[in-house]
Amino acid sequence: SSAEYAGLEASIKAEGCRDAIVYWIAPGIVLDGHNRTEICERLNIPLKTTGKDFADRLEAMIWIRQNQAGRRHLTYDQRAMNASALAELLGEHAKRERAILAVNTREVKAGRKTPILEANAVSKIGAPKEKSRANAAKTAGVSERKVRQASHVRHAAPDLAEKVTAGKISLKAAEKEIGKREKAAVQASIPDNLPSITERYRLC
Repeated sequence: SSAEYAGLEASIKAEGCRDAIVYWIAPGIVLDGHNRTEICERLNIPLKTTGKDFADRLEAMIWIRQNQAGRRHLTYDQRAMNASALAELLGEHAKRERAILAVNTREVKAGRKTPILEANAVSKIGAPKEKSRANAAKTAGVSERKVRQASHVRHAAPDLAEKVTAGKISLKAAEKEIGKREKAAVQASIPDNLPSITERYRLC
């Protein structure tokens, strides 16, 4: 929020950049500390930085989500939204790693080598993780039910998901609004000129 940004700027003016800016080494992309970077560069205050190495963008995104899970100022619903996105990333990562391992296994059995695939199989994130939703929920400190609820909102109504992520509305309010939209869509699909039922019909 604007108030939080102003507080961060005041803190940096008074104490300097206490926390290091985290960036992805190869492309030099900032992963954590965008606001601190902007403030320090604008005020000409020295930056502290620390670099991390990842195999690709997917692993960098997983790190970002895992790092966000530790933010104490986030609400329970905001942590659930982050965990939902993390679960999808972990699932994608596990699927990719399984595919890589399968290809390597076939190549080894055929007596061939696949140096590129073998290099990619050594992941900075770790071994393929099953139960991605459970892992993400545990990392964020929320229930799996909340993660499922967050996933539903993210896919059914991205605009409402953004509001939940920003802390403007709750997950419960978002799901209620989704229900209203679905009901309205069904009602809108019913023709206005349906014939009236005037006769009696046996039901059994």
